[in-house]
Amino acid sequence: MSKKLVYSDQSPLMDIGLDYYLGQQEGLLHILAYYQMKDTMKRKILDRSKTNIVELNNIITIDSLFKDLYYKLIGEGTIIGNGELKHILRSLLEERNYKFFNHNSVDYIIEFIENVDSQLIDLGDYKEQPIIEELVAIYNHSKEELKKRGFIAKWTAYRLLLSRITKDDFKRVYPKVKKLFFDRLYIIRDVELELILKLSNWVEETVILLDYNPRKKKVFANLDPIVESLEKRGGFELIPKLNQDKRIIADVFSSSDKFMQEKYSWEKEMGRALELGSAKTKVDELSLIAQKIREIAKTDQPLSRIGVSFSTPTPYLPHLDRVFTQYGIPYNQTIEVPLLSSPLIQEFLILLSILGGDFLDKDLLALLSSKLIKFEWEDALVWSAEKLLKRIRFKAKGWELVDLLQKGLEEESSLKQGLEIIRERLEIDLDQKVGLKSFIDQLELLLNKSSLPQIIADSPNDKEISAAWKGLRSALETLANISSEELSKGEWLKVIRSAIEEGRYCPAKDEGVKVVGKIELRSGEFDHIFLVGMSHDLYPQVKKEPLHRYYNSLGIRVRNSQIDDRYLFFTNLLGGIKGVYITYSQAQGEDKAFSSLFINELKRVVDFKEMEVERDLITSKQELQKEFGSGLNEGKIYKLEDRGSWAEDMDLKFKLLEDSTAKELDNYNGVLKDEENVEWLKKKFYPKFNYSPSLLEDYLSCPFQFIFKRIFAIEDLDLDEDMDAMTRGIFLHQIMEEFYSRLEEKKVTEENYKKAKKVLLKVVQEEVEKYPLFKSNFYWQREKELYLKDGGLGVVLEEFLKEELQGKNLGYNKRSEFKVKETEWSFSDFQLVDGHYFTGTVDRIDYHLKEEALAVVDYKSGSLDNQSLAKHPLQLPLYALAVEKFFGQDIAYGTYSGLKKGDVRHKTVMNSKSSDKQREKFIEALEEAKELAAEAIRRIREGVFSPVNSDSCQYCSCSLICRREES
Repeated sequence: MSKKLVYSDQSPLMDIGLDYYLGQQEGLLHILAYYQMKDTMKRKILDRSKTNIVELNNIITIDSLFKDLYYKLIGEGTIIGNGELKHILRSLLEERNYKFFNHNSVDYIIEFIENVDSQLIDLGDYKEQPIIEELVAIYNHSKEELKKRGFIAKWTAYRLLLSRITKDDFKRVYPKVKKLFFDRLYIIRDVELELILKLSNWVEETVILLDYNPRKKKVFANLDPIVESLEKRGGFELIPKLNQDKRIIADVFSSSDKFMQEKYSWEKEMGRALELGSAKTKVDELSLIAQKIREIAKTDQPLSRIGVSFSTPTPYLPHLDRVFTQYGIPYNQTIEVPLLSSPLIQEFLILLSILGGDFLDKDLLALLSSKLIKFEWEDALVWSAEKLLKRIRFKAKGWELVDLLQKGLEEESSLKQGLEIIRERLEIDLDQKVGLKSFIDQLELLLNKSSLPQIIADSPNDKEISAAWKGLRSALETLANISSEELSKGEWLKVIRSAIEEGRYCPAKDEGVKVVGKIELRSGEFDHIFLVGMSHDLYPQVKKEPLHRYYNSLGIRVRNSQIDDRYLFFTNLLGGIKGVYITYSQAQGEDKAFSSLFINELKRVVDFKEMEVERDLITSKQELQKEFGSGLNEGKIYKLEDRGSWAEDMDLKFKLLEDSTAKELDNYNGVLKDEENVEWLKKKFYPKFNYSPSLLEDYLSCPFQFIFKRIFAIEDLDLDEDMDAMTRGIFLHQIMEEFYSRLEEKKVTEENYKKAKKVLLKVVQEEVEKYPLFKSNFYWQREKELYLKDGGLGVVLEEFLKEELQGKNLGYNKRSEFKVKETEWSFSDFQLVDGHYFTGTVDRIDYHLKEEALAVVDYKSGSLDNQSLAKHPLQLPLYALAVEKFFGQDIAYGTYSGLKKGDVRHKTVMNSKSSDKQREKFIEALEEAKELAAEAIRRIREGVFSPVNSDSCQYCSCSLICRREES
């Protein structure tokens, strides 16, 4: 009976397990440490096998081996997963009034149960400390509760198997097995160790391969007691399989803290890249990684052979999709995220609120406006409901609220029909007792009668909805399996809501780069490995579990998580076949990025190569957006072409910013005195030059910035990934212009609301098609959802229609009495101020249906809080003067119309009709605008460009060369 314990600190590279399998197939049961290894091992076997037929059925994981033996030999209860165990423990802790523990202690209790069972701890009858006594009581109560429900905890099942299994039992389950090979075990719990020792006595040969080296305590010290037990109690022969030729490995794993005089070159010694990169923020760190992946992909590297692993995923996941999508990198994410992060689940929770009968007006409106879970009602009725709810929302809630709504409605109204559907489908008897499985079946039937199944069927490419739907069903199925008792529907709703709030799901998977969580790329299947978040504050993580302080008195050993982390780190370090790339970024509140202590250990031995990426040079911000959005298909390298004024402007800006102490600016006080310069300005702004309001407002805002922006024509150097403000403004203006040109009535009313909505939707769809980036760039896709979402209007344009429909009064003026007269009305060569000419484009001109009065409307895609007559003293007054002069009619008001999410409204800054006082202010504003314009023009022509102090100075691109302190 042969027993061998083989240890190796290079097993990811040496393929000892693969060699053993190919040479010893007959009667062999090949047992892997964890399930991720199975596919890798099978692929390697098929690649290496010289025969056409290879049997792969005798490869299982250690967990599968034990479960197989348990169910076939014992079978006393279904082994429960931690998800189901959580729900049972929570209900137990809520039902029993424990002194020290409640439902918030579930995770700690589960860890305690696992430690007790897996380490074969005999709790006995502890009465020394009240907290330990209560822990033991909870442990025993949980076992009773599980048994009553027909379940058993995993390690409890293994203890039971260990106590009962015999050699005959094992031979009955595995009659042909003569050899056991345990491949790459790195953590063995006591109950596993005892079972392995038993099984090893019943076969002809047992070989255990450990990632272990007794001389490298920093990495493998946690396996010392395991090795000792196997050697002494099991009679295993120790066989080292170390590659002595690689001295670098021995030095890397050494426990010495001494820095080496001459460090190793990893690339030279190991034949693969090892690069280290740091960044200021988590987003910058992800961008660095994405750029490196792009660079690697251009070498025809399959993306599926690139792995990205996070030390701690939480700080990175909110940014991962937008950064990787921005760089056109498809990826397969295996990290689970909270169910609550899905819009679908948010809508499902609203549905549960309605079913629970304790809902408010906002819940009812949210259900009526739902895009995923809705029944047979029209989208437009949400506005009717909102109008009524404003009058009665504080008077009632739940079904009483619905009662009040129904009383005030006409017999045939669409809202009345919608409310009847809600009552019919969602009003339930909360006191009725049912089984959990039966109630969940009813919920699934309800969902199947909503729009959701059709939306999923019609949108096969929307993988996010499908993934969230599967995650929801999985959470409900998990619940359905844990209880056969009957409770009221109201109680089950609380249980379901609690499960969903805790539930997790794996987002949609695509082919491409594999993205995993806690440093899990250890199966040796990757050419390139990225280890992300290796900063001192994230890795290793020191956990402070409140129960650990009591473990010693119970004989429970707490695993050293830092050694586990170090083991995984070094295994990944050896796992990248072509290269490993390590990144970290600044911790919050720090002004410099500091790497993990594991990196510092490496630095004493290895001379790191700095992680560098090719910076694709481009000719404009728009090109940057376009190329990042189009992905990796073409693999072109884009260079900055030295042509045209754009390149000249950039060169000039670089010169000005880099040489901020240039002699030309040393004595500059904001006034150009050189006669040639002044003459040049007078020629540029010749007597009949057409000034635009925006040009003059730029000057009044900051004359110093004006000279760079308007005269030198140097734009901001920042390269934003999302839609820039100018493009957004053009896009929205085009929509507004086309919408009102097609709408025959030239205003939105109750009668034509549905028609107006269809017209607007058609216009938006056509305009979106004109911008390819809406399809390829993440930021642009997010922007598009504000205007077009799920085949309907987005929130901004829904709000715009609502605002146009309501026609709120603006002072004395009733907007509902105005129609649209002109859109995008342009003027030029207008002498609004004596001796000076003006040009501009008015977004919209409205006219009163009865009075001889016009109104000037200017669309704004930014915040309306930043729009006022004081901050923009020229635009609306000059527009009003131009409209009044051309059309020969009075101006009733000037208003800004907001088109920003959460700020879609009208803000009137000029009103001439509400009172005599307002009329005086209106006239004063027009006269003041004329004076300001004339003064700005005079100063521009004379070369006066003095800096000013402003709230926006800190964001100004000219801040490095500004002289405002001196002027």
